[in-house]
Amino acid sequence: MRARIRRGDAVRVALIFGILLLSLPVRGQAETDQAMRQRGLLLLRSGDAHRAKAVFDSLLTRDLTDLTAGYLAAQAELEIGQVESARCRWLEVEGAGQGERIGLLAAARRRWREQEMTDALIGIPGSNEVNAVGGAGLALLPLESLGGGQETPYLGLAWSYLLFDALGGTGLCPVSIPTMLLVQDRVTGGRGVRVPSHLARRPVNTVNGIRLRLSLLPRRDGGRYLLQTTGDWDSGLREAILEFQRDESLTETGEADLATQERLESRLDRWVEQPPPPLLPSKLGAFLRGVGANLALRGSYRREGESILVEMSVISSEGQAIHSEPIRRRFSERDLSANAFDVAREITRIVGGRSMAWKQPAPELGINDLESATAVLMRMDRGAFFVEPNRWTRLSSRVFDWEFASSAREISRSGLAEIDRWERLELSRWIGRIRLDPEAALSGWFDQLGDRLGGGSSGPGAVQVLGDEGRIRVRGSGP
Repeated sequence: MRARIRRGDAVRVALIFGILLLSLPVRGQAETDQAMRQRGLLLLRSGDAHRAKAVFDSLLTRDLTDLTAGYLAAQAELEIGQVESARCRWLEVEGAGQGERIGLLAAARRRWREQEMTDALIGIPGSNEVNAVGGAGLALLPLESLGGGQETPYLGLAWSYLLFDALGGTGLCPVSIPTMLLVQDRVTGGRGVRVPSHLARRPVNTVNGIRLRLSLLPRRDGGRYLLQTTGDWDSGLREAILEFQRDESLTETGEADLATQERLESRLDRWVEQPPPPLLPSKLGAFLRGVGANLALRGSYRREGESILVEMSVISSEGQAIHSEPIRRRFSERDLSANAFDVAREITRIVGGRSMAWKQPAPELGINDLESATAVLMRMDRGAFFVEPNRWTRLSSRVFDWEFASSAREISRSGLAEIDRWERLELSRWIGRIRLDPEAALSGWFDQLGDRLGGGSSGPGAVQVLGDEGRIRVRGSGP
């Protein structure tokens, strides 16, 4: 170096340089992993999903915490046609990556795929028999109320959401809640309560939008106002509007005036947000066939003062419990989440899933907050995927300490284009981490530091450390 370094400067230089060396990763293995990541992405994007999946699985054998590799392996499985396997893998990544972008991405892809899978069930004929889109192991039926205490219409379903979240890391991969809701509605009420995904493209002030809503909503006698969902304005549509206006005590004009349009939307909201009816034991077999499962968790709860008594069993399609004693819990309203998590552990032991040692229970929420969140989540899972922003703002801020609800809110606010943007950012981070060549960094550091100190600079200057894959800017001071 051309300049003599003072003692204080030398200490500062040594400290900065030591920090720099500690930040440098080992080159060999990191480069190999990065090359594999790039190769896997190229294979996936070129359409060779089988080989891409093999690469991502190899990365996971090296590092089980590489959640992005797991996420991409699910993408490859989807391309291969292993839809249910992809959904289950996304659920695993979602559970392990809570609070991270990759966890939110996995939740978004899982939810979109579940919506598409459930949409495929809407048009299946028959009132009591439906065919499953994909196989799954365990269906989490909502707890049935045995009464007692104040009315809690969504508590049974809230329990299902808590269990679904807790079981995300066990490998059991419970039946998706959208599919469970639709099939339970079909086998109990004869038709599914669900908003098809194309409803958003048919607003209520269009002929097709009015037709679609009248074909979904039940009349007072349980039938449909309209059977034909598409077509022009005709006498059949006019008669359906008249009947709807009559049922709703509106002025009977036969025209889709503003009052009628507003009532159609409000009725659709109420229809989607009604809790599913209880499943009779005689309907269990049809339900399990409909969701593609061979086991169901079924139970009941009773409010007793400020405590809740829950009893449930894992049962087969024949209605027989697969364990000797039912799962029973009595707990206060304040301990609902912790007890749901404890029950999830017991289910894992009974059915044979993986350990939940790394998983954390949902934060405790009051029953009112939990039920309010469940009503919005159910609306989303019944096809109203883009929940109106004011429905989220009505919820207490405490609800969003529960990552399951928080991610649902973020996803409902975003379209596929936004989710694709999240993915690009995540993949850029995954394959583009800055890694420096230690020798090049060392040489560059001393060359530039010597120039800076010997050049007579009196103010702070930027010192760049160059490597083969990036650069770090370090702020330093002159002599």
